[in-house]
Amino acid sequence: QSYTVLPYYIPFRALTNKDVDNLLVAGKTMAMSFLANAAIRLHPVEFTSGQSAGAAMAYAVQKKLNTTRDIYNQVSGLQNFLKNITPIAWTINGTLYPNTTVTEEYSDDEMDIFI
Repeated sequence: QSYTVLPYYIPFRALTNKDVDNLLVAGKTMAMSFLANAAIRLHPVEFTSGQSAGAAMAYAVQKKLNTTRDIYNQVSGLQNFLKNITPIAWTINGTLYPNTTVTEEYSDDEMDIFI
């Protein structure tokens, strides 16, 4: 049996630390469920999460932002910054993946903004 693996987003909050408000983590240190670990533990995803954390912190330095909450509050700017560096969505056979917008609305507590 085979399964199609399609692109997916990792929520910004997975890169944050609840106890340290100016730290982003990546790779195996990210917050994730046991099931998510099956996909995130792979080296290309770990590398991408590190690049994302680094890009987010570069954006924070450019914009003089001090906390991950400050980055979250300007996430559309971060997404535009990232779009200039790398694709953040893909089209496969005419369908956009991940099949969601990158600015979906979630509660502040969830901080589920995708990068």
